[in-house]
Amino acid sequence: MASAEISTSPCSSWSDLLPDLLGLVIAGLPFPADRSRFRAVCRAWHSVARHHMRQLPWIVLPDGSFCTVGDDGAAFFSRIAGLPENVTCLGSAADGWLALDSTDDVFRRTNIAERFCVDRSLRQPRCDVKHAHAYLLHDPFSGETVPLPELDSIAGDVAETFEIRKVLMRSTTDDVIAVTTSNWNCNIILCRPGKGSCVLDYLRVIDVAFHGDQRLYGITPEEELVAIDLAEDDRGKPIVTKLRRVIKQPLADGEEDPWLWMYRDDYSDDDDDGNVSNESSSDQEDEAGNSDYDNDDIGSSNEEAEQESHSFNGDGQVPDGVVIVEDKETPYQPMGYIVTTRRLVQSSSGELLMVRHHQQAPRFSRACTRGVEIFRADIKAGKWVPVNALAQGEALFLSRSFCKSTGAYGGIEEGCIYFADMDDVFDTKCWAPRLLGRPEQWSRAAQPLLTWLFPPQLLV
Repeated sequence: MASAEISTSPCSSWSDLLPDLLGLVIAGLPFPADRSRFRAVCRAWHSVARHHMRQLPWIVLPDGSFCTVGDDGAAFFSRIAGLPENVTCLGSAADGWLALDSTDDVFRRTNIAERFCVDRSLRQPRCDVKHAHAYLLHDPFSGETVPLPELDSIAGDVAETFEIRKVLMRSTTDDVIAVTTSNWNCNIILCRPGKGSCVLDYLRVIDVAFHGDQRLYGITPEEELVAIDLAEDDRGKPIVTKLRRVIKQPLADGEEDPWLWMYRDDYSDDDDDGNVSNESSSDQEDEAGNSDYDNDDIGSSNEEAEQESHSFNGDGQVPDGVVIVEDKETPYQPMGYIVTTRRLVQSSSGELLMVRHHQQAPRFSRACTRGVEIFRADIKAGKWVPVNALAQGEALFLSRSFCKSTGAYGGIEEGCIYFADMDDVFDTKCWAPRLLGRPEQWSRAAQPLLTWLFPPQLLV
């Protein structure tokens, strides 16, 4: 038998790989550091990287898994590398930072399908079962972790029905952090690592957004806007100097305001010129240097909250602001629902926006966007003003736990609103939604618990 000829032709180099194959490789490299190494291999790979780096921010699930959507399709990753064990992701606290809950309470990080009992009933959280919790901030790109003992002292031993809905950093990890919860007794928790905390109760706030260094805004289920002026004491502990509604719902003739006892709305803020701008008003003081209200009357310290922690057990729940009504308008289909949510976000123009998102939720198929309404806060007029377009070059990313306005870059399109819990994107240029395309694993988690995470931008 003749001996087989051995080819002496040179082997193809890595630089000769087809661009489509390289695109598949890039899709499996969500971390910026890995993508940076990819483009450093050779000139050909660097060139291909320029055309395959268009990717939206990550969507992170409560169990620490995440998915990405880009030009090369959608990809799912079972867990963020370096994430601590036995943690539940509460949401993003800022760009590149996750708020985590180290706990043996697995309810929140359990997929929907796994919550069904033998009798096919859906397991619900229980108000008579408590779990220990330890909260922390974690940067998955640098590996840095910051414990939050001030939050642990308030919500470290709570019932399953107790829910932290949002953790929001004002700037850095050593600055003020705002936490919203489902509990009436600690609706908003303001903490500063190493300095202390302050608890605001009975506000019924469903979402918050920082605006400047000295003010936090919140909205209620009735879409009233609450202004919370912030300061700090001599030890650096956050305190609240003023608390009032700057947008109130109109009352019918003879109707009494049911929430008047909660707020001090008789304060006139001369620094508000009509629109909420980047310059938040400072504490207004009289000639003696005293603020309008006694700081001790607003909020309680972490020591007081710790003494009353027995009450943070799920009783007195704050509404989540979600409105669900039967859909009687869509013909020839089984009765479904129309679901409306509201999100608060600061625009790149400096205005404070409220986005009202209407979802079509059929009984036997996936929900989709039915419509979107955008309003800006007009403080001087005391009302929400409709907005017909986003700021030039702006896009919005919205979820219950994290909202952000950003400029268009990479795969982010100008004028678009991206929802973490929807498989579509709403384009304000044509005022209509279009399909985005998420991996199947995305739909297995409880949709309100999904959050956006913005990795560091990679310049190519």
